[in-house]
This record gives sequence, structure tokens and C-alpha cells, in this order.
Amino acid sequence: MIEQHGMIICAFPGTGKTKAEATAHNYGLYEILDAESSPFRWTETASGKRVQNPEFPDNYLNFIEHEAGIKERIILTATHKQVRDEMKKRGLSYIIIAPEKNLKDEYLSRYVARGNDISFIKQLYDHWNEWLDEMEGDGAPIIHLKSGQYLLDIILPKLTTSRGRTAYHCGDGKTYYL
Repeated sequence: MIEQHGMIICAFPGTGKTKAEATAHNYGLYEILDAESSPFRWTETASGKRVQNPEFPDNYLNFIEHEAGIKERIILTATHKQVRDEMKKRGLSYIIIAPEKNLKDEYLSRYVARGNDISFIKQLYDHWNEWLDEMEGDGAPIIHLKSGQYLLDIILPKLTTSRGRTAYHCGDGKTYYL
């Protein structure tokens, strides 16, 4: 097991993981990595059919664990339950960022606007309450985004640096250090 130095944030789809990574890179902010799960989760058969990779979630967690070993890095991951459960088994700390439950229509509009396929949108529509409830019961610190908010709106204002270490200050009084 790699010693965790980086911060892991499990962020719900549509919260702005990709934009956070690009913004951080473009403006020289904290090193943020959008650890998109799709390349780890899916593979193609010889006939070109997309199927779930039998190595998932271990292949994804190995990548996350490696990246979390790098100091002053923020890793943005998927919120899949099996990923969070495996992070717990591996002793990795994380926080969850998810929308308020009443924002289902807003998020479905985000998925349409960014060009997600209909099967992705339908899956989120069908499982919205179930998945948000599941995250509530996870036991990890959870931060809820309000209408119109994105990941960067809540990450950057709560990050500080002192004595060479970056800290994220949660609303519940806990502080996580990078």
C-alpha cells in the first residue's frame, strides 16, 4: 500500500471534474487530476463491442492509489460504490462532492448540454435518489453542491497553504492535509 499524500475527491457526474483539471492546469493552481473511470471500466472485444473490463475496479484503484501517493495532488474520482468500498479496504481517505437531491433536472440538463449519450442520462435519471442516498450513508465527509455550483466553486475557497502543506477545510470542522 502506498502512503497517501494527495487528496481524493469522489465527485458526482456533472460537477465539473474535467473543468477543474483544465482550470488548474491553465492557471497554475493546485495540481488537479481528473481520474476519469471510463478507460479503466470499459474495454472493447475483438468485434468492437464495448464491455465492462474484468479488471475493474482494481485497475482503477491501482491508478488512484499511485496518484494519491504524490504530494500536493488532488485526485478527482468517480463516485461508484464499488470504487469507494475498495478505497476504504485500501485505507484511502476521500471526501464526496454531490449535488443536492432536488437538483435532478438541473443535472440532467447538464448531461444533455455536454453531449452525454441517452443511456448514460437514463441511468442517472433512474438511479438518482438511490445513488445519492448511498453516498449519504457512506460515512465519508460529503459536501453538497447547490444550484449553479460546480466543484471549483467549493474547492478553491476552502484550500489554504500553511507551512508548505495544502489543507482542505470541511464544514464539519475537519481538515484534510495534502
